[in-house]
Amino acid sequence: MRRTPIRSSARPKISTMPRQASEEATLLDIYKLVVEKKRLQQELESIEIRQGQIKNHLGTLEQQIQTLESRARALREAGKLPESKARAIEKTIRSAKTEQPEKFTTITLDY
Repeated sequence: MRRTPIRSSARPKISTMPRQASEEATLLDIYKLVVEKKRLQQELESIEIRQGQIKNHLGTLEQQIQTLESRARALREAGKLPESKARAIEKTIRSAKTEQPEKFTTITLDY
């Protein structure tokens, strides 16, 4: 997969000399817009591909979690895992599932 660098909002290039209104100038502007449109479509396509990959990975992780939870339940029922330890582990798992990620704070440094 070819990754393109992510640019912030595209700004038109500023020319020091304004062009005269002509057909060529208009065609040049059209060309610039078409190139920008094509670039944005490619970027959107790559984002959609990445989104699909992330969703597939999340599904795989959810299946693995369910498999391991059922295995832990089976071990607990077989008596191989102490009840108090099982409750502590379940509590940790539940808190990890419901826990919101930490918010990042940003600071600005001036030179």
